[in-house]
Amino acid sequence: MQIQVINNDKLEIIINMDDLKKNNSNWNSFMSNSFEFHNFLLDILNNVNNTKNFSLKNCKLKVDTYAIPSKKQFILIITKIPIVIKLNKKFKNSTYYTAKFNNFNSLCNFCLSVSIKNNSALYFYDKCYYLRIKIIHLCDFKKFFFNLKEFADDISPDFLINENADLIIKNNAIEVCKELI
Repeated sequence: MQIQVINNDKLEIIINMDDLKKNNSNWNSFMSNSFEFHNFLLDILNNVNNTKNFSLKNCKLKVDTYAIPSKKQFILIITKIPIVIKLNKKFKNSTYYTAKFNNFNSLCNFCLSVSIKNNSALYFYDKCYYLRIKIIHLCDFKKFFFNLKEFADDISPDFLINENADLIIKNNAIEVCKELI
């Protein structure tokens, strides 16, 4: 694997088939955006963050992928996109937030991405999952917000769950989801 910092906002990573094998991954997992490959990429990015002085904090990442079949390689161009969070009064004054997930996979990936134990409940309504989260401190919300923006399809303060929604997990839904995975 070759890692090269192109500039302050771009990084080039060349991955060959041997690199995939070493990390219990393969062409299919790479192409299907599997959870295993997602973890492999996160390990690479954490390594880059620690060794190449390429900070990945407070930014979204755009990943462009190019395959070079003749060399059995992939080139990943990773571009940083800064995130600016401006919380309006509605978000700042609310204690509960509801995140909508269009599929269970996104919900699970979100739950695995956070380490904060929190009071949360999980509902199912109209083919979507709704995670209702109680946030005590604004800094907790900012941590959640970064992950929610990546995995959730919508985030609302004080969103009222439809009375016809099915309550799936009443307490500590994030932790329960982690245990189920």
